[in-house]
Amino acid sequence: MNREEDTRANLEQRGISDTNLLKILAWDSSFFGYTVGKIAAKEIRVATINKIINEARRKDVKLLYLFMNASDKVSQHSAEMVEAKLVDKKVTFSLKIGDAVFERDNHIELLMTGYPSDKLIQLAIQSGLYSRYKIDSNFKNNEFEKLYTMWIINSVNKKIADYTFVYKEEGVEVGLVTLKLGDNDGQIGLMAVDENSRGRSIGKKLVYAVIGSLKDKNIDYVHVPTQEDNKVACKFYRSIGFEEIKTESIYHIWL
Repeated sequence: MNREEDTRANLEQRGISDTNLLKILAWDSSFFGYTVGKIAAKEIRVATINKIINEARRKDVKLLYLFMNASDKVSQHSAEMVEAKLVDKKVTFSLKIGDAVFERDNHIELLMTGYPSDKLIQLAIQSGLYSRYKIDSNFKNNEFEKLYTMWIINSVNKKIADYTFVYKEEGVEVGLVTLKLGDNDGQIGLMAVDENSRGRSIGKKLVYAVIGSLKDKNIDYVHVPTQEDNKVACKFYRSIGFEEIKTESIYHIWL
């Protein structure tokens, strides 16, 4: 029995078939207006991906996301063989709150629930410069802008974030960060500083606001994902004490 057959046998013993590795994403499908699926598996082989692709076609899937650990050479080779498009290397950084020092800044306000201003929507869109939804040219209907607009709307109204911090200068919003709380950690979602206001430590002050809020709640860790290609963001997080804990490769397969 070869390695792929052995893997399949182990899956079948647990009641998992190749095609059950395909997950239909209800929110993405509803939002984009076509069926979107996701595959997340370790050391996935070409034959397995092709079987899942055939099943996806039967289910009228238009777009498949393929997630894998960046060190998974087997899955990366398989993705290349089926001509999947590498659209993102997502790096997750983590900071232990107990080790962090921070200062509070009176330019930062905690935004209460409501509807984001046009400026906040612009900032949210600016934050997605390296987003796979912008990078992938197969998106033809302004999906990137619509997605980031919905992201900030649902963050401000607390559907997907618990806090939205805004940095203001003379009443003008020039930076924002959103935070979702977990049991013993927090995750930064959107993080943006206006392109005309960068280089003045506004991003650092926004992260300090996050650290302060988590410290007040005795929460131990904060995580933030970004794109490996976003060298400025990666350098920024490392400079204030964050450490890289995970890197994922994300591919798109259009059917």
